[in-house]
Order: sequence, then C-alpha cells, then structure tokens
Amino acid sequence: MKKEDKLQYSILQSQDSLLQITDKLISATKSLMHKATTEEDLRIGFEKILDPLYQKLDIRLSPKYEKSIYTGGRLDAIHGRVIIEYEKPRAFL
Repeated sequence: MKKEDKLQYSILQSQDSLLQITDKLISATKSLMHKATTEEDLRIGFEKILDPLYQKLDIRLSPKYEKSIYTGGRLDAIHGRVIIEYEKPRAFL
C-alpha cells in the first residue's frame, strides 16, 4: 500500500473533533473519487475510510453487503440502519 493510501485510511487522530473527522472523511472521499474506476473500487475504498470513523465513535457494526431485500432488489451495503448504494464513479456526469 502506498504512503498516500495509508494516510487516507488512517484519517483519524484520537484528539480529533467530530467536525475535524467529517472534514477528513470528505477529503479522503474526494481523493478516492479521483482514483476509483469501478463501483467495487469505490465500495472497498469508502468502507476502509469509514472503519476508523466507527472506531472513533465506538460504533460496533457488522456491515452486510449485496443484501437482498423483499422487493427483489439488492442493497450494496447496510451499516446498521444506514443503507449505502454505490454507483460507478462519474456515473452521474
């Protein structure tokens, strides 16, 4: 893993406020959006970015991926009661 990637996924410091964490999350996500070429790249990268946030906030989740729902669709990621639906980078341009 490149030094830049390690910094991206280690965005939190123990003394960071929630506002600082949010700023770092946004910055890391913007960086990821420039590198990700597929939906899977985006999903894996963003999930790695979220992990330290969960740790900082002492949230213990067991995310589920590609979960089927009763309407026949599939959800990309479920984190507790939060659903994340990923799309290929630049899909909305």
